[in-house]
Amino acid sequence: MPKVSFLPIFILWFGYDLSKILLTTVAAVFPIVAATHAGVAGVDRSLLWVGQNLKMREGRIFLRIVLPAILPQIFNGLQIAFPVGLIVVVVTEMLTGGRGVGTVMMMGARFGDSPAVFAGLVLVAALGLASLKGLAAIRARLLRWHQETRAAEMAAA
Repeated sequence: MPKVSFLPIFILWFGYDLSKILLTTVAAVFPIVAATHAGVAGVDRSLLWVGQNLKMREGRIFLRIVLPAILPQIFNGLQIAFPVGLIVVVVTEMLTGGRGVGTVMMMGARFGDSPAVFAGLVLVAALGLASLKGLAAIRARLLRWHQETRAAEMAAA
């Protein structure tokens, strides 16, 4: 079910301003949680056994084995969550008003101001591109050891 369809309920429960924030959070959290769950389920059990055999504490096993193993999946979830969050922010502003890009675009559409609508589109596209590029840079930095990052570096060279 589209998360934006919950907007009227969120407005009833939380008011206009808080409903935008909460709905965006709800929409963006699901892909991250799902990707993290998939990552945890995919951790190689033999690595966990090695950590246990080396008498590592649970916290150390998490930091040294589990977290590095699930980071690629977490970043996959973030790559999905960023655009979804941006879409929900713009749509909720279009529907509820405010002083953001969505409102400017809707006002431009109502009054036939094409430059305002296209400026909003360009701004949203630029924000989406910048956030994904930034996330990709962070991913490349944190996951230098991962085969996917190494393959991308070799292809770029």
